[in-house]
Amino acid sequence: MNASILLVLLLQTSVVLGIALVIAAMAKRSPSLRLAVLRVSLLATVGLAICLPLSSHRTSPLVPVEWNPASTIRIPAASKTATTTPKSTPETSVTSQNPTPATLPTEIAVNESHPLDIVQIVAVAWILGSTALAIHLVIGLVSLAAIRRNARPAKFESILARLANTARAQGILPPELLESDRVGAPFVAGIVRPAIYLPTGWLECQDAETLDAILFHEVSHIANRDLRWSLFHRVLTIAFWFQPLLWLVKRPLIAAGEELCDLRVVDSGIPSERYAGCLLSLRETRGGQPAPSLGIGAVSSKSLLAKRVEALLDDRNVRTAKLSRRITALTRVGAIGVRVWRYG
Repeated sequence: MNASILLVLLLQTSVVLGIALVIAAMAKRSPSLRLAVLRVSLLATVGLAICLPLSSHRTSPLVPVEWNPASTIRIPAASKTATTTPKSTPETSVTSQNPTPATLPTEIAVNESHPLDIVQIVAVAWILGSTALAIHLVIGLVSLAAIRRNARPAKFESILARLANTARAQGILPPELLESDRVGAPFVAGIVRPAIYLPTGWLECQDAETLDAILFHEVSHIANRDLRWSLFHRVLTIAFWFQPLLWLVKRPLIAAGEELCDLRVVDSGIPSERYAGCLLSLRETRGGQPAPSLGIGAVSSKSLLAKRVEALLDDRNVRTAKLSRRITALTRVGAIGVRVWRYG
């Protein structure tokens, strides 16, 4: 991928992600719409990255950029006589056939200096940045694997039955329920084998309504495929870390997923005031310890938790947890249209 294709990719993905961020900022009362638009923008980013090199032969690209840093740099001669054609004499003809090093063209002298290739610098920076982020992802995987290896399955039959009913209501298989001393607050993690991780002894200290709320929230993350999309966004950020809008998408993507799960908890019959109190007490009792980098916790950061509680307690904030069929169809058509346009 040369520099011109990289620049075009950066500009086109900026347009797609920028539009998605604007729509997400405008659709404050529809977390499902925000989530759908942001996810489509991630798919469109991958589509552009795959299709752009294949369509580089187009005669009229979106951003026509022609740049080859390795090309020869032509420097005009400094003297005025270099632009004029001297009269042909026997002495000058012999000199022109056997030029001395002092009379060599400036173009050849520049080529012998071997200027540093900017494309190579960009490629090295790209590889180094992606490698550092990939190492951080591997460390997260190892940390999560260590927590799972030392965790113990919960042995409360009544709670496991509630978990099975909650998962069945959302159309998925019940995840594992694990307890560990390394866990500070409930969170869900795992793509192939999703599991809900709880601090040791946490189940005995909670009432039935709090348990139902937290379990329903974590199961909703699995049903919404938030774990897969979170990993997909992280891999995309590793591959295209130079795109700043990909980093900006992370926070609204998490916020929309958390808000949508909160709405589903309220729709299950738990009062919003009671659920908001559960979130606040959970953060106070456990100190709000964050979940691992590959997990999604029931208690998020302070700023995001404050917005979630405010939304739950705002009676004027009429929101919907479902996406209409018309909007779903439009988002799918938009994603397909981006791919067709790139091949066209």
